[in-house]
Amino acid sequence: MARNTTPGEHPRSEPRWRTGVVDLLEVSPDLVFDLPRVTAIGSMYLCVENHRGLETFTPERIIIAVPGGRIVVDGQDLRVATLHAREITLAGRLRQITFPE
Repeated sequence: MARNTTPGEHPRSEPRWRTGVVDLLEVSPDLVFDLPRVTAIGSMYLCVENHRGLETFTPERIIIAVPGGRIVVDGQDLRVATLHAREITLAGRLRQITFPE
């Protein structure tokens, strides 16, 4: 069953009040919407904050669980450089980063 949306609103988007909170308090959207923060440093490092753990780990592919899905990293000589409860840093030759639905 389709729900009513306002013009320009995606049916799966977050409630409008959250967008208002982001604007009003000038906070980062990843905090309000429970999103991962993904930072690539060249093609050598990838830092993912707000992760939920590793699903797959090989030297050619790492899959990271994140709120609402996962992040797939393909490359060569991939390794976990650091792993903390809320942050993971990968190192290696990053070839492709995807966010499958």
